[in-house]
Amino acid sequence: MNRIFNRGLIVSVLLVLPLSTSFAAREKSKKAPQSLSKPKSYKQAIIHDIDNEHSTLGFTATAASLLEVDGTFKDFSGYVTFDHKKKLIKAAEGLIQVKSVNTNNLERDAHLQQSDFFDAPKYPTMYFKLISHSPSKKKIMGTLTIHGKSKIITLENVKIQTGKNEDTNGRVVKIKAETVINRTHFNVGTGFKGFFVHKNVDITVKIRAEQPPPQG
Repeated sequence: MNRIFNRGLIVSVLLVLPLSTSFAAREKSKKAPQSLSKPKSYKQAIIHDIDNEHSTLGFTATAASLLEVDGTFKDFSGYVTFDHKKKLIKAAEGLIQVKSVNTNNLERDAHLQQSDFFDAPKYPTMYFKLISHSPSKKKIMGTLTIHGKSKIITLENVKIQTGKNEDTNGRVVKIKAETVINRTHFNVGTGFKGFFVHKNVDITVKIRAEQPPPQG
């Protein structure tokens, strides 16, 4: 089994959003939702759907000998409610499918879904919900749920761009941010007895979200 991880190791363990992280002392044990319920309207703000094709949820994990493994989650969905006048994120939710993890190593990806890591059959999704956005501090705070554990994290160095889709005239918002999460706070990989895997995982988030065209 160790042979599988020598080149890249399962250090890819955590995700998201996704350079310092703030965790609440309290924790909850619950599964992430299997689907999202997007609000139909939001006062003084526009609801944007996350553009999966042009967004990236990436991570970098480190093992012994400074070996790094880069990966992404390919299948995710969500929305961002954004006040274009105030440049403020009012609400946001994201749902990530664990089985979509991709570290360019099929054996490693399969092992990450097993019970000693993400346990995808039992916890098939990861979930993020916004708590607050501070444009002046360039920070986003939210609750991240992985492997049945919910923790408050802080995304740092938040950069936001806005524009319009020339074809639909719909508003567009791009969000970039980064953080570091401790995989052991989510009980991910704590039962693995193989190669050394660092507990901290770097997360990078690049989200493009667009106002959907009017229906009817």
